Amino acid sequence: MAKRRTKKKKKGNFRSGLIKIVRVGLLLSCVGILLFAYISVRNWYQETDMFNLAKIIVKNEYMLTKGEIIALSQVQRGMNVLELNRKEIREKIIASPYIAEVEIEVVLPATLILKVKEEKPLAFILKKGKLKFVGERGQLIGVINPQKSYNLPVLNGSKIIKEQIDFLNQAKKLSPFVAHQISEIREDKQGIVISLVQNSAEIIIGRERFAEKIVILENFLQEESENICFSKIDYIDLRFEKQVVLKEIEKIKKS
Repeated sequence: MAKRRTKKKKKGNFRSGLIKIVRVGLLLSCVGILLFAYISVRNWYQETDMFNLAKIIVKNEYMLTKGEIIALSQVQRGMNVLELNRKEIREKIIASPYIAEVEIEVVLPATLILKVKEEKPLAFILKKGKLKFVGERGQLIGVINPQKSYNLPVLNGSKIIKEQIDFLNQAKKLSPFVAHQISEIREDKQGIVISLVQNSAEIIIGRERFAEKIVILENFLQEESENICFSKIDYIDLRFEKQVVLKEIEKIKKS
């Protein structure tokens, strides 16, 4: 009996060893196939021009041209799209004061899409002899391109004052009509003072209740402006609650 058991053990060991050899052989074969495939794909990738950037699509609004945005990205046609660093491209574009947000998308095999949201200009200001855009947050955006000038008011002064920005933002939101009528906005001891496009009389806004005054001014301009000779008006005062005060130009008495 003991001898028979020994033979079975030897047969079992042989079979187990054979299975291990087969498994190792299969594993080495798989590794060889994968290595061959990797080398083949790598060689093909290095030689192919399939992923060379062929098309750049820019989706923007109005401040910059598509060419200017591509120049900011420093991306050039012929670059491998799979090797583009989207984070670096975004940082280069958004570094421009004209740009608020950037989204970058790669469409295989060879297209790059730049989705750009630009800052919205609210006004102009003269800085160091150059007229510049001022954004909705009161930040300087950049020098005005004559081809991209907008019907925006001028901030009269060397500083960007928060109350002026607040007033213009509220006017833009509550009454586009009033916003488009403003040609100039300045600060003095009475608070905010604005000038309109269509008449020479200044309007004293003050320092508070901007929303209320914008509505009052809109109603006044739409309902009463045709009945008033603005050339005889020195200024219009909105500092008093729910009323418009007109100050006529004083006549100089002859001696």
